[in-house]
Amino acid sequence: MKSIDRRSLIIKLVKAMRKEGSWAGETHIQKCVFFIQEMLRVPVGYNFVLYKHGAYSFELRTDLASMRADLQLDVEPRYPYGPSFILGQRGDQHSDQASEYDTAVHFVSQELAAMEARDLERLSTAFFVQSREFRSDDNEVASRVTELKPHIPASEARDAVEKINSLNSRAPKVSGSDDSGPW
Repeated sequence: MKSIDRRSLIIKLVKAMRKEGSWAGETHIQKCVFFIQEMLRVPVGYNFVLYKHGAYSFELRTDLASMRADLQLDVEPRYPYGPSFILGQRGDQHSDQASEYDTAVHFVSQELAAMEARDLERLSTAFFVQSREFRSDDNEVASRVTELKPHIPASEARDAVEKINSLNSRAPKVSGSDDSGPW
């Protein structure tokens, strides 16, 4: 995906997340872009790794900082927690780009944007294990989640796997997406 389309997708995502009552902090954006790319197969092109709070892309972090520098995004402090992303002065720049992925942005925003960061950590870790380690047995996935993240109780890991399966079964077919993945 071209940089201009990535930026447009992120701007649309921040707008949609805010509309859904999301905190729209970096953790929320990271997880939502992860699901847009990995579950809905939108070819955003970020490399995600399993990090402190689930799936994380250092390239996405760099893009968010770049978009702030270009006044496309800004942040608003949200004491006592971290900042939330909002549109910057140039936030509507390129807003007509990447419209073929609006369905993906809408679905992820409705399903995930208002969740708490700890819920997104569990979901993104479960989906990361399921998709990247090619594990299909739900109990095996849940066990691996608790192995990787010992602070996540087994019952919450199982709930996360069930939620992932539900999301995946309802995920829309996105025009222009890459269907080469396991889903």
